[in-house]
Amino acid sequence: MEWVINVTCFFCEKTNSERQWQMLRNKYAKDYRIEVYDGAKGKMKEKAVYIGPLYSFSDVQQLRILALRECALALISMVLLLISLWNYSAVTRQIYVTVPMLGLFAVVYLFFSSAMSLLKLTTQSSFKRKEKEKSFDRAKGSSVAGIVVSALAFLAALVYGIKVSFCFSFWDFFYLASMGLQIVLFAAGFFFIKDIQVTETENPEADKKEETA
Repeated sequence: MEWVINVTCFFCEKTNSERQWQMLRNKYAKDYRIEVYDGAKGKMKEKAVYIGPLYSFSDVQQLRILALRECALALISMVLLLISLWNYSAVTRQIYVTVPMLGLFAVVYLFFSSAMSLLKLTTQSSFKRKEKEKSFDRAKGSSVAGIVVSALAFLAALVYGIKVSFCFSFWDFFYLASMGLQIVLFAAGFFFIKDIQVTETENPEADKKEETA
């Protein structure tokens, strides 16, 4: 039984070490350093220490309200998309209309996930560069992408409408109107987030690196 436990621990330690080195090979490698320390039974172990900048929001309450608004916008956007897809009207059967509509699903998912990440950050006093980019930066980027893709979907539906002299069914008009509303929703999301102030501070761990160098 003891040898099974030892083997399991060996693989756990190996996995943790590999995970740390994997971290140092990604785009955030410069934000970490590997420290070696004495572990249990005198074994040398490694750990990744974050030395990159720390970020914080000046108004957490405002951020919480913003994150909830962004989540609501994303849910409304998704409902509109699902209704349009479910009814599968004549306009949505056009390939040049369907492609941007499907692309919009991916954008809405990114927008919603970034809003949820922002909501999670309201419980933290400070956070890392990766967390900032996966939440705040991604929310801004996905809102801009949403405006662009929604506009493409709207224009594609408009082109189809011109081709058929706007002999639309109710659901064709619904799709055209919903894509116009998507542009408004993502524009609102962008303007909500652009006024949020993010403060960058130096990480005390970065000074320790210089001392030990």
